[in-house]
Amino acid sequence: MKIKSFLFALALLSVISGCKDDDDGDKMSNLSPETHKENMEQSGLNVVDQLENMSNLDAVTAMLDFNDLLESTEYTGGVSGVIKPVLALSEGQSVAFNLKNSTIDESSLSLLFEDEAGIYTYNAEFNVWGKTSSDDEITYHFPTFENEVNNATISVTNFNFITTDNADLVEVSEELPTSFDVELTVNDVSLITFSFNAAYDADGIPTSVSESWTVEEYNFTTSVARSSSTVSVDQSFTFNGDNILSSHFSSDGSFSYGNMKEDGESGDLYGQDVVKSSNIWFAIDNLKLEGNANWKGMMDDMTSIKSVENEQQAFEKEAEILNKNMSLKLKYNDSNEVIATGEAYVKTETDYYGTESLSLDFRMKFSDGSYMDDSYFGEDDFIDLIKSFEDMIEDAEENYDVTIE
Repeated sequence: MKIKSFLFALALLSVISGCKDDDDGDKMSNLSPETHKENMEQSGLNVVDQLENMSNLDAVTAMLDFNDLLESTEYTGGVSGVIKPVLALSEGQSVAFNLKNSTIDESSLSLLFEDEAGIYTYNAEFNVWGKTSSDDEITYHFPTFENEVNNATISVTNFNFITTDNADLVEVSEELPTSFDVELTVNDVSLITFSFNAAYDADGIPTSVSESWTVEEYNFTTSVARSSSTVSVDQSFTFNGDNILSSHFSSDGSFSYGNMKEDGESGDLYGQDVVKSSNIWFAIDNLKLEGNANWKGMMDDMTSIKSVENEQQAFEKEAEILNKNMSLKLKYNDSNEVIATGEAYVKTETDYYGTESLSLDFRMKFSDGSYMDDSYFGEDDFIDLIKSFEDMIEDAEENYDVTIE
């Protein structure tokens, strides 16, 4: 289990437990729905192009060459875990989000350094790695494709850790890493960097954790922070500083170790006393989806549904309560102007046999009163992008032992 799991799970728990009141001062965009549609389609195309281009980077090619050398020399060491996310980029956009995590288990890094610390130089004549000793780095010098000399270097350096005697953590690992760096250079030019940094309180619980990948012009950064009153998770995926995908979760509450441990063990998400309020948004290219909800108000209002007379009224009352206590807005990320607002409504569906049924659904409404349909995200590639993002969420659930609702 990665050391940031505890914070990540807590922040996600807070998102589904209640959010801050929405800011009603947002400005509606005066563009037409047709122009919004063109802008949204263009955002989808922009992101698809940016992700597909990652598969052709020199950095990815160099890492594939390095991996081929490792396999040809039957290398089985732990450093291969560092490079797996980059190797996957050769498959294109469907796995581009793999950069969100390193595949190293931070709790075993000290063992990795103990076993593999040294400087390795590839010998093409004998297809072997020569090794010289070092206590503080794992470095490989190797040739990229069609080069006869070792023109590339990958290094794992700056590894530091602290120890903890917290019984809840020692059963996983008593060593808590505070930093390590990875870098790939080709012909003395830095093509890939990865950095990890963490800080801990007296209980060995992280107060901040950050991971950052840079692959040529692409950068993916994840940061998690906790104080006694605030927890936040931020992610940013950019190309030359321009947004591809970014997100933010933050919560206010009481985040003492004892309080979090007690509520985490109870498993009662909605009865917990840790979280008081939260906020969340996602941004893809220049599109930003922002959601807020008043959890307590919603639960209080739901009691009124018991007094309704029929199913139609029950659904209508539930939609009314959701619209009163929740806010969903689609915005332009650069200007923060609102494209459309979300609303809950009662939907009537007819099955194959002509039987009608009611359900609760959400739709997005423009300022002129018209509604957004699926054609606003019409490009198949953009739908694939959304699927990739859904896969990223599923991976987060697995990697961090949490469930995102």
